[in-house]
This record gives sequence, C-alpha cells and structure tokens, in this order.
Amino acid sequence: EQIKMLRTYLDGIRTKLLALTGRSHIERSEDCVLYYCRTRAEYHQTMASVLGLKELPNSLFGGGSGENPRRIFGAADIGVGSLGHEFVCYNIRQDWDKAPSEVQYSIACTYTSVSVPVHNQKKIINNIYLFMAKRLLQQGDAFSLADLLAGKITGMGEVRPFGDESFLKVRAEKIYMTMLAQWLNKRENLSDFYRNLRDGGEPKEVLEKLCQEPLDDIEKQIRTWLKNYPEEALIIPDPEQEQHNLPQLPGDDF
Repeated sequence: EQIKMLRTYLDGIRTKLLALTGRSHIERSEDCVLYYCRTRAEYHQTMASVLGLKELPNSLFGGGSGENPRRIFGAADIGVGSLGHEFVCYNIRQDWDKAPSEVQYSIACTYTSVSVPVHNQKKIINNIYLFMAKRLLQQGDAFSLADLLAGKITGMGEVRPFGDESFLKVRAEKIYMTMLAQWLNKRENLSDFYRNLRDGGEPKEVLEKLCQEPLDDIEKQIRTWLKNYPEEALIIPDPEQEQHNLPQLPGDDF
C-alpha cells in the first residue's frame, strides 16, 4: 500500500512535467533507482554506502548520482518531496539534457516541497526556498531580475531552522530562480517560459514577451507579490502526523 502511494505521488509529478514540457511522454535514456529512507541520518548513510563516498553527503533534502542507473535518495522525515525534488530534476534532464541546474532546481521547488521543522517550535517551514527569498529581500539583498536572467547573481542565502548549530545555505541564484518560477506558475506562464528557454530563447526576451511588460516592471510585481505573501502560509503549525513517513524502500525501481 505504501509503495502504491509513492508510485501515485511520482505519477502525479510526471503528469505535471508532461504539461510543463508539452510532450506526450518523456523519453528515458537511463534507468532510475529510488532510495527512500526513514530519516535524514539514514538517508546520508545509505547514500554514502551505495555510492561509496568517503564522507557523508552534506545535502539536506535529497541527492542523486549522475551514473547509469541514476540513483535518487530522499528522507521521509522531511516529506516525500525530498524524493520528488530529485525525481523532477531527473525527468527535466531527460527532456532537456542541457537544462541549467537552477532551472531544474526551481521547477523541482515549485512542483514539490519538503517539511523543514523549526528549531524548538511546533512549526514547519513548508516552502523553504520562497521563505529564504523573502528573508533575503527583507534583509536588503541587492536582488536584480536582470542579473538573475543573465547568470550574474552570486552569494548565498542562509536559514537556521534547526538552531544555531545547524543551518542551510543555498546559492542565491537558485533561491531567486525558484521565486521567479513560483511567480510564473501562479500566472500560468511557467510552462511557456520553460519551453522557450529549452528551445533556445534568451531569458530576458522570453520573460518580457510572456508578460508583455519591461523587465523593471516585472521585477516590481515579483517584489510586491513576495512582500505580500503571507508569513502564515510559509511557516505553519506542525500537524505532528507522519502521513509522509513511508518505510524505507531499498532501491525500488520506477
């Protein structure tokens, strides 16, 4: 039953990706083996063991290997989205083998989510990347949409949901590209944006044509949307339920 639930979840992701890409199906050039572990610690240990790593991986939400078969790892205690995130990236690469990592990442963060517990609070952050974007802009980060689309964004975003001893750092360009992807998804423009980029369009020209507005005005709209995004939608009470905590699936092949 639990494996059936997981298959249903991944089939739902495939349906979203078919709509995104405009394909009737996505060709698979390699096999994919999924490892869904009970906890983050188990996920780190399993990934290190399977891939023969000398040190435990430092990725928090999930991970994968580029070998054939591709191996994807996730942890149930932060939600099935940890596995779904890597599954999205895998399928995007099958559709567009040269897709920039920040494009893969932003779509994965739009179509899936992980539940990150807040230290010493009965709350979870349910959209960690949008949460980090909101924090960066609140702190006065010199964000520029033009720089983002030109690949000139540098720096890191940081959040400490587990307390001062453990924090998450993510490249700022991935955070802001996720913000853009979620804004476009809300407008129902994400699929057109993705397909135009895949087909060789220049990001700035594609975005301005889709929105029928200059880039500066688009940036103002995104900033206003994020500023007004309710905090209670990003940090929510922890339901203290384990509906996503499926047992470990050691290498179930999809």
